[in-house]
Amino acid sequence: MLKKLVKYGNSNALVLDKAILELLEIEEGSLVKIKTDGKAIIITAHQASTTQEKITPIITHNEVLTEAIAKEMFKQNKYVDKTQKELYEQEWSLYQQQLKDNTANAEKQAQAITHEYPDTTSDEYQAKMSGLTNTIHAKSQNVLEKIIDLPAKHGLPYLTKKQIADMQADFAEHFKKHTATQAKVAQIINNPEYMHELQLLSEKYTNYNGDSTEYIKATREVLYKYIPEMRQADAEMTAITTKYEPIK
Repeated sequence: MLKKLVKYGNSNALVLDKAILELLEIEEGSLVKIKTDGKAIIITAHQASTTQEKITPIITHNEVLTEAIAKEMFKQNKYVDKTQKELYEQEWSLYQQQLKDNTANAEKQAQAITHEYPDTTSDEYQAKMSGLTNTIHAKSQNVLEKIIDLPAKHGLPYLTKKQIADMQADFAEHFKKHTATQAKVAQIINNPEYMHELQLLSEKYTNYNGDSTEYIKATREVLYKYIPEMRQADAEMTAITTKYEPIK
């Protein structure tokens, strides 16, 4: 069997098929030991031993993306009272964890739906995915409303109620316009190649000390590769966001 290495940054990745993992009795997410004899790379299932070995931590894409977004947001709050800022960051992190849990739950349910309905063009699959999207959106919307209230609560720049209402109306119109594109985004988590590229990017970012905006931009570029029409949707979303300026 021939496999092609996937170049990423200064590294190369090797994708192991499910059949190979099953043959070697290596489960997804398990630890593996990598060694070389100078000519070949040998990958084996890790066996627990009394000797201490260095384990490379597994950092998920969602964790790294959440951290990057937090860094960007907190840059804008350097002038805020330290104690108030800490309280704000604690609450924000709590809500972000809730959003993360919602996303993880959505991914598991989406995978279960795909397993039950392999034909992603079927009416049953589309109905199930639509119902899942609506449910997760409702849960996330509830958390987002709490996040919206945080700036005013902690003395940070904030939007007036009218601005928020107008912005939400614009967002609603935007989502309606790009419903088909959003459906593709909801389903792409089932694409192993896409998720693999995001994970490689996350691993690269954990050892990178540059601007977190570059990482966020890079994740969107990966998405655009698989869903090109999302670039236009994002451009329109940015236009809506910049249309409303927080009260200083």
